[in-house]
Amino acid sequence: MDALKQWFTQLADHEVAQNHGVPALRILLLERHASDESGWYRGLADSTSAGRRIKELLRPRTSRPIAPIEGDDRLEVLQAGMSLAAGLAGQSCEALFPLRTDHNFDRILAQPQWRDPLLLLMAALSGAGGSLHKALALSRRELAIEVATRERDRFSLGITNASRKSVLLHLYGCAVLCGGLDHEAAVGIAENELQALHKSYPGKAGQAIDDLTAKLGAAEGPPAMAPDLLAEAFLLVVFGERSGLGQKVIERVAAWRSERVSANIIRLIQDFGHVEPAQQPNERLLSWAELSLSWVRALVNAGESDTRLLTTIAEALPQSTLTLRGIAVEVMETLVTRFRQS
Repeated sequence: MDALKQWFTQLADHEVAQNHGVPALRILLLERHASDESGWYRGLADSTSAGRRIKELLRPRTSRPIAPIEGDDRLEVLQAGMSLAAGLAGQSCEALFPLRTDHNFDRILAQPQWRDPLLLLMAALSGAGGSLHKALALSRRELAIEVATRERDRFSLGITNASRKSVLLHLYGCAVLCGGLDHEAAVGIAENELQALHKSYPGKAGQAIDDLTAKLGAAEGPPAMAPDLLAEAFLLVVFGERSGLGQKVIERVAAWRSERVSANIIRLIQDFGHVEPAQQPNERLLSWAELSLSWVRALVNAGESDTRLLTTIAEALPQSTLTLRGIAVEVMETLVTRFRQS
């Protein structure tokens, strides 16, 4: 937020911004929450002098929600996603896609969840590898876990050595937790993780990161995973199978990338840390909620000896939250105590 506001202030103060005769530079801001009343969007163009200048740049002045897709558009997005997924897998989309005359299929596709094109594409990816009807029966979180599991399995293909596979998958999870890493930071984290796990890798940490980066088709280090929902689910899949592993990884890695780790874990608990009142709870949903909460707790525990980390946690917490209300109070009380002592 601070970096974005600083950049926009520089743009607002640039001489070209006052010259209406030059071509306009259009910047599209996309965020899951953008309230005109509170949060980052209100803070970006506040009542300060810089905020007022920034507001002059915004067209429109108020945030504009993205309209959900309806009717035939949902079918079109699903069809396009399945065609792409089936083509990559060398399959026939026609053999996978149900007939339009299936009224039960139309009823399922009309459910509110499928207004989100991202979920439709995730369902297409999942359905292309099995049953589309089964994919469409999954909840938002279940679908994300399904696709994340497929990504874990896809990544593991071709790595025949079990020990190398385990190390690379673990480091892949660390990179996702950090929202991507440059090569130097990735090697540093890899060295730390190999030591903590009592594991080795041929060529040591540097070679492990080179192999991971090449496996992901990147150049300068393991990249971030998108969208956020898939990245969060991937963390649960990779670090959630062994009791206590995720908590320990978070405590170690947060020291390297406190801001990104904090933001990612807070988003994770917002998406997976609760069960909707209207939703029938099951063991999977409850286990994800419990795991998410334990990870936030691990993050806060790591911040007890690191004021900088605790500050980034406070900044990442949403201004209005029920799920994290207790955590938010604890974090703020600890920070107030620290500042008073200093």
